Amino acid sequence: MNILSLHSQVVAGHVGNSAAVLPLQILGFEVWAVPTVVYSNHPGLGSFTGRVTPAQEITAIVDGLDQRGLLTTCDGVLIGYMGDPTQAPAAAEIVKRARSHNPDVIVCCDPILGDRDGGQYVREGVPDEISKHLIPKANLTTPNHFELETLTGTSIRTLDEALAAAGRLREAGPEVVVCTSLERTETPPGQVETLLVGPEGAWLGRHNAVTQAPHGTGDMLAALLLGHWLRGEPPERALAAALSAVWSVVQASTDTPDQELALVSAQAQITAPSHTVQVEKVWPGGLKPPF
Repeated sequence: MNILSLHSQVVAGHVGNSAAVLPLQILGFEVWAVPTVVYSNHPGLGSFTGRVTPAQEITAIVDGLDQRGLLTTCDGVLIGYMGDPTQAPAAAEIVKRARSHNPDVIVCCDPILGDRDGGQYVREGVPDEISKHLIPKANLTTPNHFELETLTGTSIRTLDEALAAAGRLREAGPEVVVCTSLERTETPPGQVETLLVGPEGAWLGRHNAVTQAPHGTGDMLAALLLGHWLRGEPPERALAAALSAVWSVVQASTDTPDQELALVSAQAQITAPSHTVQVEKVWPGGLKPPF
């Protein structure tokens, strides 16, 4: 099976495509990685070099794939970091083109906008363009707590509010919404939660928090969720498998420099994780929560 990944790329470290491609390859997928930016390293490290890929260049690269007939064999599209607002409509057109060949293409949109600690860190206009062009085309979207609040214009403090926000985002198009790094008043101290809301209900995964989590965990999680979906796993099993793999790699990354994932040395954790993250059902079902 083949996945087209429109995401950031770093030369050193594991974020964006550099965190998504290897896990998907280990799961057995061919991945066509198209960089939305090419940077020397994660910008959060304080200094970096590189550039944003012009939207027309992204389109031109996909044109080349299409000319070779590769888009006719595309099974999934992963959309991650958008370096410029113009990239979102270009990515939406690429999804439209892929689905013209295969209407069953599964699209995962990881709407990378910012986080609760630092606020928005993408360019102005990117959130609106993602909301307008990409969320409606996604089967699966994986916002973090801050991003779910931003995309829905809500404030999330409780599980009920998180369920309601996820339900609201589902009304925009995605069948499944996964909220990562959920921080609610009921969360036990020292724990991190991930909430999945889909047609059959809602599930919550929980594991210990890490003082300084490696960069790229969200990128890796979104890729693995898409991969397990394409392999036929139901959403809750995909969530458990993806969380277990990411948490196991994080546990193996405690001594890495610059908060990087030890993705290469810990690659065995992708399919045989040493640590298991339990997932519990927190809502019985229905298309959207009754809030």
